[in-house]
Amino acid sequence: MRDLRATFEKWGIRQWDVECAVPVSRSKSFLGVDEREVILSFFKDGAEIRLPMSDHGRPVDNLRVLTISVEDMRMIERRGLNKLYAQAYLQLEGPKNPTKRDPYLVLGVRPDAPAEVIEASYKALAKRMHPDAGGSTEAMVELQEAYAAVKA
Repeated sequence: MRDLRATFEKWGIRQWDVECAVPVSRSKSFLGVDEREVILSFFKDGAEIRLPMSDHGRPVDNLRVLTISVEDMRMIERRGLNKLYAQAYLQLEGPKNPTKRDPYLVLGVRPDAPAEVIEASYKALAKRMHPDAGGSTEAMVELQEAYAAVKA
């Protein structure tokens, strides 16, 4: 948060906010997508910009990615390259398949873990991530896909 605050001060942005379902400093891995998502909002040139990030396992890691991204945006603008970058990005195709996380990371096991450990981890995580137990459908689907990939 200190680095993010410093970047916004250098950029002259006074109005910004960080939203997260759990405390950002929470270091627990393997949270559901909804719990690990961090949304950074700020106002730039009269427009609200909202940047969500949930690609990483912990809220603190997602906040770090957003902080680095905002600092990069500030430096691009400072160097007078924002129009060039905007033109370049408009010419790029969007990703065809979103990048999936490593299935072993999703399951919280090492690649050399025995089948019994993998299954036990899957069952424990499924109990927590199931929508009926307060988890999310997205997290459960990701867990099931990871388990299927590891079992194959």
